[in-house]
Amino acid sequence: MNTPARDHARPTWSISQAAKYCGTSRTSIQRAIKAGKLPNAEQENTSWRIPIDDLISAGFTPDKIGEQPLHATMHANQIAHAQPDQELIDLRDQLQQEKNRRELAEQARDQAQEQIQLLTNNLSDLRTTLRMLEASPETSSPSYPDADLRDIRAPAKAKKRWWQRSRPAD
Repeated sequence: MNTPARDHARPTWSISQAAKYCGTSRTSIQRAIKAGKLPNAEQENTSWRIPIDDLISAGFTPDKIGEQPLHATMHANQIAHAQPDQELIDLRDQLQQEKNRRELAEQARDQAQEQIQLLTNNLSDLRTTLRMLEASPETSSPSYPDADLRDIRAPAKAKKRWWQRSRPAD
């Protein structure tokens, strides 16, 4: 791991730079060093110098220059996903509230239609009754020629026949 002779012509990165430019975490780079996948990595005091060639041969791709390390990207993605998830929950709640409002409105509409139908039937009955009350007596009862209206409504006294009549007292 630690080689005393350092080739100054080869570009090197620190663990942080390697993690940043390879789109991975510092821990992944440190594990690769401990596993011997980066044999030319050198430790200088408390920092490491890792040749780019070793990173490439270990399977890291240093083409993500300027991007955040993978763990930071994952964290940002988790935060970004958490917000849409909360937004989705809020939208589902709003949808359920709107469904409840629609259901209540439909029930109110149905009750109003029933009430309208009932009132329409009552109005029709009242109109028929009013027409009957306002109708003239000639149109509401059968007409008999030479008959008086009072005779039709009240039965006339039966006339006694000649043998049933009493004789006048002398």
